[in-house]
Amino acid sequence: MSGKEYTARTIEEALERALNEMMLTRDDIEYEVVTQPSKGILGIGRRDAVVRVRKKVIEELKDIVADIKEERKTEPSVKPVPETPQAEPVVEAAPAKKTEEKSVMAQAEEPIKEVVPQKVEPAQPEKTAPAVEKAVQKAADKKAALAEAEEKGRAFLSKIFEEMDLDVTIDVKEKNGYLTFDLKGKNLGILIGRRGDTLDSLQFLLNLVINDKNGIKVKGIVDIENYRAKREETLIGLSHKLAAKARKTGQKVVLEPMNPQERRIIHMALQNDRRVSTYSEGEEPYRKVVIVPEVPAKEYRKKESKQA
Repeated sequence: MSGKEYTARTIEEALERALNEMMLTRDDIEYEVVTQPSKGILGIGRRDAVVRVRKKVIEELKDIVADIKEERKTEPSVKPVPETPQAEPVVEAAPAKKTEEKSVMAQAEEPIKEVVPQKVEPAQPEKTAPAVEKAVQKAADKKAALAEAEEKGRAFLSKIFEEMDLDVTIDVKEKNGYLTFDLKGKNLGILIGRRGDTLDSLQFLLNLVINDKNGIKVKGIVDIENYRAKREETLIGLSHKLAAKARKTGQKVVLEPMNPQERRIIHMALQNDRRVSTYSEGEEPYRKVVIVPEVPAKEYRKKESKQA
C-alpha cells in the first residue's frame, strides 16, 4: 500500500496527526500499521507507532477528475475552421456539328412512315444524394467520437493508475457503439471495491471525462478481468434462489441495495417466472429489489408434493 507514514506514541495519535494534515475525516482514508507501539521495559526499548495513510480510492478519483476538468476549461473552445476547397473551373464542351440536311427532293422520294405513339414511362424518383451523404457523415462522426473517447479514457485511467502506483494494462474494445476499458494487472481488487462499488464509481467518472456537453455521447464501461460477467452470473443465481424461498414461504423477499444496472439483472432474470413478481422500492442509493410470490405458499407446497 502506497501512502505517507506518520509517527506518534500511539496509533490513534498518529492517525489524528494524519487527518489534521490531510484535512480529511476517518471515512475518507485507509491505513495500515507499519510498526506497533511498545512501552519497553523501564523506558528501554520504547517504540513509537508508525502508520501509513492514504486517501481512499474514491477520494483520489474525485481529486483527479477535478484537476482534469480544470485543465479542460483552459483549452481553447473554438476549433479552427477548415478551408473550403475551391471548385475547379468548368470547361464547356464545343457544340456538335449539325448533320447536313437532306435535300427537299430526297425527302420527297422517301416513303411516308406511320407514326405510332410510344408509351411514356413515368420517371422513377431517384435516391437523394443529401440523404446518403448525411448517413455517411453520421457514421464518420460516430467513428471519430469513439476514437476521441478512447484517447481521453486511456489518458484519464493512466493518470489515475500512475497516481496510485498501479501497473495496469488497458485493453479497449468497441462493440455496438460501446467502449469497454478492460483492466489487467496484479492486486486490482482495490479498484473493484465492495460488490463493485469502486468500479462503478470509476466508470461514472470515466463517462464524465470522455463525453463533452455538445458532442456525440459515448458509453464507456470499465471492467477488470471479466468481473462484471461473473457478477451478473452470481446475481442471476441469487435471484432464482431467493425466488424459490419466496415461493416456499409465501413471504416477500427484500434484497440488499443495488445500483440500477444490478437491479435490472434481477428483474430480467425473473421476468418469465409467473410464480413471482419483482419491483423496486426506496430511494437511491438505497433502492432495493423486492420479490413477491404470486402463488400462495399452501398451493405451492401441494404442487411440490404431487410432483414428488
